Amino acid sequence: QAEDGIRDKLVTGVQTCALPIYRFFDEGTHAASVAALYANMEHVRMPNVPWRLPDYLDFAFSDCGEPLGGLSNSNWYFAITDEMRGRGLNLLLTGETGNYGLSYDGRTLLPELLRQGKFVQFLQAARALANASPVSFRTSLAWAIGPWIPASMWNFLNRLRGRGYQGFRTMSPLNPEYDLDAALHDENEPGIPLLDDRPEGDGFSFRRRVLTEGLDPGSFRKGVLARWQIDMRDPTADTRLLEFCLSVPSEFYLANGKARAFARAVLADRLPDMILNEQRQGLQSADWHDHMTASRGDIGDELKRLEACPRAVKLLNIPRLRELLRNWDTEKDWAKKTIDYRGYLLDALSVGHFVRRADEMHA
Repeated sequence: QAEDGIRDKLVTGVQTCALPIYRFFDEGTHAASVAALYANMEHVRMPNVPWRLPDYLDFAFSDCGEPLGGLSNSNWYFAITDEMRGRGLNLLLTGETGNYGLSYDGRTLLPELLRQGKFVQFLQAARALANASPVSFRTSLAWAIGPWIPASMWNFLNRLRGRGYQGFRTMSPLNPEYDLDAALHDENEPGIPLLDDRPEGDGFSFRRRVLTEGLDPGSFRKGVLARWQIDMRDPTADTRLLEFCLSVPSEFYLANGKARAFARAVLADRLPDMILNEQRQGLQSADWHDHMTASRGDIGDELKRLEACPRAVKLLNIPRLRELLRNWDTEKDWAKKTIDYRGYLLDALSVGHFVRRADEMHA
């Protein structure tokens, strides 16, 4: 959460980058409304602390033992864990797994209805979604047809709109000459989710795949335990709860045009109306650009170190990373800048730093 002195700057930045109407960046009031319902809760707003790239890269290597994604969020979780340690607290509850269980948004209902030939129900659900939320009817149609058309057509349609997936070679920070795996580089190879950004068509299969193959925060949590002696636990990851939620039909998750309808119904007597009626989604680290701009010196220093590491040079597209740093102030397309800098550049630095440190240890 941003302190009052910084919030005006955040508002200016968010307005400049055209924050979508279905996103918002300050959830402080929402959190306070929950805490107000419970006598044993204290709502603490954390200051928007400076971003410290070297510390986050060192944490990933020294404490987690693997490169970490989402580095743009590091300042706020470091602030939370530092504050908890200072208060002598050692248990942190999270809820990210709920996105695939209790609080699943249910958007796969639309392609499921289309696949089942339930066209009347599909139109009713799409119209209800457009009427009850910021999601447009056109977006609903894209969710519905995306899973059932060829990936090449989906990517072509998105490129016509000036957005969307640009192909693995373009999106990956790997050196184009690095022979990682022939199948991984074949964009026509089926069954490789990294190469296909179409919407999901089946809620059960999608969530099961994420839960069993893609969602593994173990190394990060062990890193938090090692550095701060804080035990992170996720009640929404309870196996019994997940198994039950996976058995609930999609119609309960997207009902009357409201995403996460199942969680809203289950928690109706435990959450305030502000939460139950909120149709937007929070946007983590909306001020990432400000933080990265202030840290361009650290980014440049790490790039220099990577350029001196033969293994990093072999693995990563260093010239592309250097080009991004040179063009920092010239890229005006906010969506592209988010992909290139918040994603591509930070992920490459995370992997490169880990490789470089590992090489130095074994030199």
